[in-house]
Amino acid sequence: MLNTKYLIVYNICEIGKTNCDWYIKCIDNLLKINYKRYHIVVSGCRVSTETKQELYNRYKDKVSFIYTENFLAVNVTFNLAVRYCVKKFGSFTGYLYFDSGVDIENNYGLLNEIEERVRQDKYSMITIQPDTDTGHGNWNLPQYIKNSDFIMPIGKCCNLHVSYFSDELRVAFNNKIIPDIFNAYCTESVFSFLNACIQKQWVIVKDLILTHIKEQDGATMSYDHIGPRRATWNNLYAMADMREIINDPKAREVGLGYEELAGILMHDPQLYTAEGHCKNNKLKHYIKDKLFLSPDQLNYDHILNTFTPVNNA
Repeated sequence: MLNTKYLIVYNICEIGKTNCDWYIKCIDNLLKINYKRYHIVVSGCRVSTETKQELYNRYKDKVSFIYTENFLAVNVTFNLAVRYCVKKFGSFTGYLYFDSGVDIENNYGLLNEIEERVRQDKYSMITIQPDTDTGHGNWNLPQYIKNSDFIMPIGKCCNLHVSYFSDELRVAFNNKIIPDIFNAYCTESVFSFLNACIQKQWVIVKDLILTHIKEQDGATMSYDHIGPRRATWNNLYAMADMREIINDPKAREVGLGYEELAGILMHDPQLYTAEGHCKNNKLKHYIKDKLFLSPDQLNYDHILNTFTPVNNA
């Protein structure tokens, strides 16, 4: 634990518009983080040639880059960036997902706050609050978590803008972290179960609030938000049908929940401890099998991409 190191994945997409000046502002601040052992990778989907060149010229000795020309959800492009960086640099203590619309400004102690929670060895997911679009109101939570950290209850969630994911999650789910069956919405609704099935918790850090511009690059640009079945909760990759999971008795048996705010699939509380740990080992295998794409569905080795590790790597 003394040799903790972190990978920051800064996720960008220029399908809708170009945002190079904003990216530069955000990356400049990320490079000022007051922590020695971290690396930044810019993970981009359909990024313009001009933006790629400008970012490379500015950061080639400090930052790695991975770009894909495929139209893919950020779940996939984030996982892809993590895979390439782990292959090149070795595993990290954890991986930080950064929404392109987040600027840390002068919050350079960000990783020290995360490190403090990592050392408690209780959390596999640590969320930093944005100043907009938290999603807290959906669950009657305060707009901002203050004074004390908030442990996310099983079945609840907040929106994904800045979150740490532990290496334990990557290992548990075969070198992936974020479930990749989802084309647009609903991914966050299963996060609590990912943590619970490896006997860990999800925590929101108190008081630290980052600047966030909602939908800076546009929202979920690669796919239609609602999908062909005209239901946000049933909009999966390659036309898979979420009803096969929510109607599967095995899903309830192992303790899975999904989009509980809408009552789509409610978990059985009796299958969890007071700390929110799943009592069985079956949930992990079910999630791995049902919420992550198999190589037959999407082979990550076949995704067209360009990976450029930092010059001094």
